[in-house]
Amino acid sequence: MAVLGVLIVDDNGVFLEAARDRLEREGLRVVGVAATSAEALRRAEELRPEVVLVDVMLGGDSGFGLARQLAARHRDGGPAVILISTYAAADFARPIAESAAAGFLPKQELSADAIRRMSGLPAATLGLSGRGVLREGAYADIVVFDPATVADRATFSDPHQLSAGVSEVLVNGKVTVSGGAFTGELAGRALAGPGARR
Repeated sequence: MAVLGVLIVDDNGVFLEAARDRLEREGLRVVGVAATSAEALRRAEELRPEVVLVDVMLGGDSGFGLARQLAARHRDGGPAVILISTYAAADFARPIAESAAAGFLPKQELSADAIRRMSGLPAATLGLSGRGVLREGAYADIVVFDPATVADRATFSDPHQLSAGVSEVLVNGKVTVSGGAFTGELAGRALAGPGARR
């Protein structure tokens, strides 16, 4: 498994050190930390991390704004931006869905495994280009959910049920679930990995 380089952006020094310690113990390489948007942009350019963790409420700055700036600077690829917060995803559902971030992770659930799953590494491993990252020209597949309430409601007798705790879903850039309800949009398509017969 590839070792991801991570830049952590948060204005709380205690959190920065705790997060660095945990992620490094779990096998990630924390290449740096930053406390402001300006510092984060400089560090991202200098350190070239694969993932940037960005606090949604970054002192006087906006984590959503920083995510947009990082995406604008790296239109041909670049780091996966994962928004983090002490607040629940449901508190920021619409801005998260509209952001340039790869996903959202509550700080209390921060782990190397969660970052790997959200960063585009699975899509890269399967050879699915343009998947697993949010950037111009890529397919926008996004799920905004509350980890405390997400649950599968489908049964064998009634398999076509939406999951509980999922507020927004975008498939190929189209909103398919909004406010927890199916919109009627059918934007998905079958994907073939490198082992598929062509």
